Amino acid sequence: MIILIFIFWSIFYISFQSISIYGGDGGDLVTAAFVGGIPHPPGFPLYTFLGFLLSKLPFLTVAWRVGILSSIPSAFTLVFIYLSLLIILKKKIPALIAIFTLGFSYVFWLYASIPEVFGLNSLFASILIYLLLKYWFFKKLRYFVCLIIFFGIAVAHHQFILVLAPAFLYIFFCLRKTISKINILLIYLSPLLFIVGFIPYIYSYFSARSIPLLSWNNPDNISNLIKLITRQSYGSFLSGASIAQSFHSRLIQIPVYFSFVINDFTLVGFLLIILGLTRDLIFITRSKKNNLEIFLLLCFIFSGPLFYFYGSYLITNQFQLGIYEKFLTLSYIFLSYYIARGVIFAGSGLFIFFQKFTSNFSKIKNISDYLILIFLILPISLFYINYPKIFVIKNDLTAEKLAKDILVTVKKNGILILERDNPLFNTQYLNLVEKNRIDVKVFQYQKLFLNDYKKEYKKYHPELVYPEGQGFDFVFKFIDQNYTKYPIYSITILDANPKEDYYWIRVGLLYRLYKKKDLPKVDSLIAENNRLWGLYSNPLSGSLGKYQNLLLSNVLVFYEDAHRENAELLYETKHYKDALGEIEKAIELDIDNPENYFVQAKPYYFLKQCDLAEKAIKNAEQVNPNRLTLQQKLKYISFEIEIYKSCFNDEKKAREISGTYEKLKSKEDIQLEKIQ
Repeated sequence: MIILIFIFWSIFYISFQSISIYGGDGGDLVTAAFVGGIPHPPGFPLYTFLGFLLSKLPFLTVAWRVGILSSIPSAFTLVFIYLSLLIILKKKIPALIAIFTLGFSYVFWLYASIPEVFGLNSLFASILIYLLLKYWFFKKLRYFVCLIIFFGIAVAHHQFILVLAPAFLYIFFCLRKTISKINILLIYLSPLLFIVGFIPYIYSYFSARSIPLLSWNNPDNISNLIKLITRQSYGSFLSGASIAQSFHSRLIQIPVYFSFVINDFTLVGFLLIILGLTRDLIFITRSKKNNLEIFLLLCFIFSGPLFYFYGSYLITNQFQLGIYEKFLTLSYIFLSYYIARGVIFAGSGLFIFFQKFTSNFSKIKNISDYLILIFLILPISLFYINYPKIFVIKNDLTAEKLAKDILVTVKKNGILILERDNPLFNTQYLNLVEKNRIDVKVFQYQKLFLNDYKKEYKKYHPELVYPEGQGFDFVFKFIDQNYTKYPIYSITILDANPKEDYYWIRVGLLYRLYKKKDLPKVDSLIAENNRLWGLYSNPLSGSLGKYQNLLLSNVLVFYEDAHRENAELLYETKHYKDALGEIEKAIELDIDNPENYFVQAKPYYFLKQCDLAEKAIKNAEQVNPNRLTLQQKLKYISFEIEIYKSCFNDEKKAREISGTYEKLKSKEDIQLEKIQ
């Protein structure tokens, strides 16, 4: 049975493996693995080393090869969960229903199909639970030794596993008498056994010494290695660089978490979880032999609700929800236990219910096992629901096409400065792995401020000028002294504007830096934008046109913003009809963005298409009011007044709306007074 489970899930996940990178960190991880470098903190040395070996296989794409580190570990994870459930429950059918439910659940299936670190993370977590259970029931020394070593390996791979530490400390406390009987020397050696798990960081150290193409934190010395391991650049004890710190923002994470659970496991799955959880809570309160149930409950609480309460992720857009989503995999492992418990509990209830109708019912051999087969409907339904969502990304090149469109924007030998995950990591992948536009010199904006990366720059781009200094001073000089020889582009308007006579001008998906004397004429700029948009791909032509997986959906934002700003340029230069064409493309990419409708209203106004201008400004005000700032509301109402006054010649209506404007303006004045 164990071998069959592994073979099935291995073949299943491999058959859905993406041939390309996915949104978020995938491009960084695959690129670092391929070039023998170091990805973002904590560096994931074991993943990167294994990925480096796999990337050299002679078939399919590099992203697919590295993705094996997601599919195979995920299959092993389900095997270890199954073994653990057998130890706890001693019932095969509920255990099988639980692992098939988890295996077909959206988040687990997604991260088994794309290159990411969470497949290995889930595997280590499942191994830790299995080893603990083996030690709990059989008290064999080898299980204790393996448990400590694997905990070190798991932490070295991703510190996220530390959320389970309180639960493990609790169980070790419960087992303290048993543990004390173990060889006392081994007890004192446990910290060393734990540190053994960090051996893969030797790979990061020697990798950095070779100055690879990609090297976060440049850990070629002990100080930088510690910074990498502790994620110092993100905040060692923070979930990320940007978190919401108020109590309310933390509290709201919990209902968001459970909304994900309901969405990923359906209402039926959620009810089974509640049943299983209820059974354990009752058992904990009534039985003294409840340590194992308390341990599993702590694992669930600390990896799920409490982790998100502490992490306090920003959840204001789909990409941030995607970041939230990928950390669900660990808690879902423990939810699978409660699903199995819920199946047993519900099966017992069904047995009692049907027993009332026939006296012969209870005499049927293994009747309770047959009854719970009804819950196979849960994993089957999850497969049916999630198949189209995962299948669309198998052969999808949306992430690569964004990178290709970014690179095609840059003139020959240009300098490209990038930030934000999707444009940066996807472009790095295409540039360094697929060797697309190798003449373009790609820089991460944040790294330009740090001295640690100068060796990397000078090795691979010796033709550039690297002035003295650091921080903003270095970045100012770097841009200024390389401007005359190389065209400079950025994905955003940079804060590091070297002098007042420099301007960032929108060119396609990017901004190009110009000195005032070199500013292009409007007609040539419009012509260049038209040329570039003729080369670009349609971001809705791939998977995003069918289903918008969260982290990948962020790709649309860059096209939308570029279309809207191009529409504004056309509007300001009195190309009103062309402006309408551009803003309609932006609206197609995001029908809920109020700013798109505001930009649409302006050319309609100047074309004297008053009804359409009125409709557009009403859409701006009403399509997504929760997305509006007070300043935006004032701006939209002000323009609406202008439409009624100058387009409709309706002074009465304009005065009515002016009253609303004045009330809002007074609120803004009050807010400004509070700030001051």
